[in-house]
Amino acid sequence: MFERVAKTCLWPKDQWVVRLAPYLTGKAQKAYSSLNARDAQDYDYVKDAIFHRYELNVETFRQRFRAYRYSNFDGPREAYAQLHELLLKWIQPERKTGEQILEMIALEQFIEILPDKVKLWVQEHRPETSTKAISLAEDFLLARREAEKKTVFSMVQYQLVPAGGQAHSWSSITTSYKGLTQTPKRNQSAAFIASKLLYAAPGGQHLLYKYSFREAAHPFRKWLL
Repeated sequence: MFERVAKTCLWPKDQWVVRLAPYLTGKAQKAYSSLNARDAQDYDYVKDAIFHRYELNVETFRQRFRAYRYSNFDGPREAYAQLHELLLKWIQPERKTGEQILEMIALEQFIEILPDKVKLWVQEHRPETSTKAISLAEDFLLARREAEKKTVFSMVQYQLVPAGGQAHSWSSITTSYKGLTQTPKRNQSAAFIASKLLYAAPGGQHLLYKYSFREAAHPFRKWLL
């Protein structure tokens, strides 16, 4: 709001701090007072200090811009003015090149179209570039594929219980596991695949068996469940 008034009144920017400072209160006043004499004369430094004190950042304004809704109370003109102000606070065109602005918008949309769990993982790490966001998404998907393999593998850590016989060796089951890794369909459960592995064991068709599930420890675990 202050910047809109300042621009409408054609105040020189080097006078903005002088005009704003007397009206600062609370956290804003403390933020201003914490600056050294030189920075306290620079409007951009003052604004950044105030935003930091109120924990306002680019992501905050992006969310406010996207969440803004038209109100009949404000009317079309005021609604557009508020939306435009939020956009400027998010994009900050005075500090960014055209290429940087394009990168910011493309990055936001890229994150938005990701699958939900991948999206949450990427958002938690707050990437500032598309390169970083892509890397995070790829790492997550790779980790999920590896975790799925480990989960299936853990499902067949079992004990065969033949009637008065001896448990089969692990090597035969490992061979069966490797032979089946490419064949299960995407929608087949780990339990179903495990039963296939057990059945494939030598004599497995005629054996009573039991197996237990153990979660595979993994840094992505909370996102993969």
